[in-house]
Amino acid sequence: MNFSKRTITRDLLMSLISVIIIIVLISGTIYYIYSTSFNQDELNGRTKKISEQMVEVLVSPLWNMDIATIEHISEAYLSSEFVAGLVVKYRNNVIYRKKDDDGVLDSFVIKKKIIKAGEVIGEIEILFSRESITKKQQAIVREILLFGIIIIIVVAFTTYFIMNVFLITPLETLIYGVRRIAGGDYKTPLAEVNQQDINKIITEINSMAVSISKREEEMVQLKKLMKNVIDSMPSVLIGIDPDAIVTFLNHEAEKLTGITSEAAVNKSITAVFPELTIEMDIITRAIRENIPLKDSNVSFYDDSDMKYSDITVYPLVANGIKGAVIRIDDVSDRVRMQETMVQTEKMLSVGGLAAGMAHEINNPLAGILQNIQVMRNRISGGLSKNEKIAEECGTTMEVISQYMEKRGIYKMVQMMMEAGQRAAVIVDNMLTFSRRSDSNFKFHDIAKLLDKTIDIASSDYDLKKKYDFRIIKIIREFEDDILEVNCEGSEIQQVFLNILKNGAQAMAFNKDKKRANHFIIRTMKENDGVRIEIEDNGSGMDEATRKRIFEPFFTTKEVGVGTGLGLSVSYFIITENHGGSMFVESTLGKGAKFVIILPFQHTSALSHK
Repeated sequence: MNFSKRTITRDLLMSLISVIIIIVLISGTIYYIYSTSFNQDELNGRTKKISEQMVEVLVSPLWNMDIATIEHISEAYLSSEFVAGLVVKYRNNVIYRKKDDDGVLDSFVIKKKIIKAGEVIGEIEILFSRESITKKQQAIVREILLFGIIIIIVVAFTTYFIMNVFLITPLETLIYGVRRIAGGDYKTPLAEVNQQDINKIITEINSMAVSISKREEEMVQLKKLMKNVIDSMPSVLIGIDPDAIVTFLNHEAEKLTGITSEAAVNKSITAVFPELTIEMDIITRAIRENIPLKDSNVSFYDDSDMKYSDITVYPLVANGIKGAVIRIDDVSDRVRMQETMVQTEKMLSVGGLAAGMAHEINNPLAGILQNIQVMRNRISGGLSKNEKIAEECGTTMEVISQYMEKRGIYKMVQMMMEAGQRAAVIVDNMLTFSRRSDSNFKFHDIAKLLDKTIDIASSDYDLKKKYDFRIIKIIREFEDDILEVNCEGSEIQQVFLNILKNGAQAMAFNKDKKRANHFIIRTMKENDGVRIEIEDNGSGMDEATRKRIFEPFFTTKEVGVGTGLGLSVSYFIITENHGGSMFVESTLGKGAKFVIILPFQHTSALSHK
């Protein structure tokens, strides 16, 4: 047993030994005092008896001055263990002396007068020694010490044996059981022992183990419930500590990152979710100031698709341990819906204005074009009336033609005609905002419409004048078994052509001339419709441009190159005429991807039947 540490056994044993020592000391002291007193009384009695006997036996020899007898008697008494010395006097004269005061450490003297016939004839001085008493007292002390040590040893071993049987062994069994329970074994109860007091402890521990087992099961169930609740949430949830180290991921976070929660734990948040690197200032500020912070409509790419998310950081403080939960909500649909609503409102507001403007512009524009045509006719040769009027004016149409040619009048007239025709096209596009197409809806194969539109773009003269569409690589990723879409084919082709023209023009401005320009055109089924993606690797656009790309009259091209109506008209055709949706995903320098979703059957089609 280790006595260097306090234990119940050690404390009980030490306490018992202390009590025994005290009892032995008290008992020994009492016994020592009693024996000392008894021996002293015995010594006093014997000295009195010896002194009285010597007086009696020395009276006659001393009266008769029998020196030999006196010496003989004296020697006899000196042989006693109590008598250490003797002096005999006759009438104040010493007739016998024998003692050694230096050799006797503890002694005392008794003097007796010797009387004969009423007369003092002499005196004796007897030196008595206490040495025998001292030896007895020392022996008594040794006996007491030896007896005490024997009692202590016997009691200590007996006590240890008894405590080992009735205390240590049950306690060790109890401790083993408690360790087993601490290790998580709550099902096996502790066995009872013979001691009822320890059994009470065992009963309480077994009851505690059952209670802990129930609470642990409840906690496990609660953890499972909380995990199921967290995993069932559509939001991405990421737990981090104050150093931005991941503590948990929910199911949505695992799907988004492609990393399991177990693998992500103890890793940096930027390693698990690199897109959050730009949000680290918000994350650290939320933890530092203990306030929730939110960043809305954060854009990032996911499998080449532009996604938008709301990122909210909720600081946590539990048991003094700080951290945060990062919630990421995919709001791509909401952002696109907001953009759609904005574009729709702009279309509606512009639509009324466009209708009025178009009608007001159309009449004078028609007059201008008609008069330009008349002018072309009247300055052209071959007409008899023109020849007659020229002759009346003293000239000929040939001279007039030469003048017109040299002064560039013909080119000016042609430019006026082309400008007027372009203005007519703008007016026609403006009228598209104010009314739905009354064209006939039919079922069309979207893949075939795309192929036809690509052929048109490849042969269009104006396209080839600015860039060579034929050298642009077309990558087709058409999904099989896509149902035909009920739509107005020419309008859908117009939309495709506008997107292809804009993409081709954007790729013409690529700074990397070694990079091969290409379109990736995809079709796939999405819910009750078809999704069309037209992706280029052109110069792309920034976020501000992307948000305004469908605004009427908004253009990034030079004056005279673009009207700003092509994509806005396309947006109107898809959303208003066909009940679909249209949006663009783009990053500056990384191309653009236009996405069109058309329903297989739209109510607009029913209204045109």
